[in-house]
Amino acid sequence: MTSPLPLFFCFVTYLLSLSLCSASEALPPHHKDLSLWLDASDPSSFVLDEALRISQWKDRRDNGIFATSKHPPQLKKDAFGGRDIVRFEGRQSMSISRILEGVKDATVFVVFRRPEDLAGEREWQKVITNVQGNRGVSLDTGKNAGKIPVKVMRGSFHSEIGPDLQLGSSHPAGWGELSGEIAEVLVYRRTFLVEEPMGKIVRYLENKWGFKEDRSNDWTHVGPLPASPRRLVETLPLSDQANEGGWQPFHEMWDEFDQPSLDSGKWWDHNPNWYGRPPARYLAREVKLGGGEMQLTMSKDPSLLVEKFYGNEVYENYSSGTIKSKKPVLYGYFEIESRAMASAASSAWWFSGHSSEIGKPKAEHKLEIDVFELGGKSPGREHDFAMNLHVFRTPESRRHWNRGGEWEAPFKFADDFHVFGLEWTEEFIRYYVDGVMVRSVKNEAWHAPMYMIFDSETMGDWLGMPKDEDLPSTFRVKYVRAWKNKETRPEWWKLYKMRTYPKNKPSPVTKYVRKMAGK
Repeated sequence: MTSPLPLFFCFVTYLLSLSLCSASEALPPHHKDLSLWLDASDPSSFVLDEALRISQWKDRRDNGIFATSKHPPQLKKDAFGGRDIVRFEGRQSMSISRILEGVKDATVFVVFRRPEDLAGEREWQKVITNVQGNRGVSLDTGKNAGKIPVKVMRGSFHSEIGPDLQLGSSHPAGWGELSGEIAEVLVYRRTFLVEEPMGKIVRYLENKWGFKEDRSNDWTHVGPLPASPRRLVETLPLSDQANEGGWQPFHEMWDEFDQPSLDSGKWWDHNPNWYGRPPARYLAREVKLGGGEMQLTMSKDPSLLVEKFYGNEVYENYSSGTIKSKKPVLYGYFEIESRAMASAASSAWWFSGHSSEIGKPKAEHKLEIDVFELGGKSPGREHDFAMNLHVFRTPESRRHWNRGGEWEAPFKFADDFHVFGLEWTEEFIRYYVDGVMVRSVKNEAWHAPMYMIFDSETMGDWLGMPKDEDLPSTFRVKYVRAWKNKETRPEWWKLYKMRTYPKNKPSPVTKYVRKMAGK
């Protein structure tokens, strides 16, 4: 007869495994980077009085981290699909002390809604704020005082952030100003470079709380492309060979890269405002023209000395290439033919700008359009066409948010050349591959001039670091062409002035590049 003791231990082991699996499944994506996890669906995380006022909201991991309140919000039982939710109204707010101590960058996700009975108070209410003395950066409700359906609010706080967070307030003393309800808060001690990891977190929260955000203004292609248009005219976009858009060449952004050297009237051979993404730094020697191509190379060179810029960012062992337009542009159709490098280093085409309105120097815009970021030989990402839109700063807000999408191609982008296009108008932003649209987004924020950039970066936490045997590797671009039409011809220089360095006062980055080049 079999002894009951082993059976008992097997049963206990089985139950323990189920418990561990359950706990593992409950953890948010990228949980190793979490600084804070507040979850209203966990009843054990609250310290309440008889009126269900919350004096403490504990981190779900039971790690001694919690939010406290001088003006306690209310716990609403079974108010969200049978789950509890935290209601803020009037002066109610909560504080989380020292949660970002020593953290340079953070990304925040909040499941938030404003029901009808809390609508009509104020615009620009603060949902979560990173407190820096008497000011802070925050996720806010925007220009909306009405009802807000449940949504995932997300954004990143960058550089010189304070150690404390406030829920429902922007004041360290805890004066509340939020009318709304919070279901879950995730704070990560890092930024996310691209949409894919952020999308996983958003989908986790949507699935958990049983809702789906309205993305009717966004569309991304699924599956292989239909037949590409036939190229009949070189001077028109591949996607519009009949010129139904009325396109006219925009020569300021047009380059066939068929000269012996880079056109210094159009391009920087480095980025005057950025050294590159560590550990790889931009060097002009990694930019070359030859064979009718512009070539940007990523190399590994152990002889490169360790350099530190802008804080503690360390550049060593890797160098890469970039070019940046010397003039900014606002709206148009842009097209290139390129081939991604065959390594895990990125091959990227993007637009970036930091502008201020004339007469309003503090009304800043810092925006970015990533046409693509490709990992040509990044394991598992060789087919991914990653597109993204960033808002880093506006006159109303200093928080960073983004809207991205990915299309999975039937081919690897490092295997051959393909034609890529961006149509950027006041109404929409559209992405094209081989003349076929793969994504369309309503243009809600990208209305300031930006510079065009090509580059390669080391993105270890997303694409993985490039293998030594794959370096050097080269991102190749045969041409860049640009067009304007009557809908994309605003004279932006009458609306904006760009923050640039005069010729007789080069930027610190330009000085460094000249020094490295021996100039």
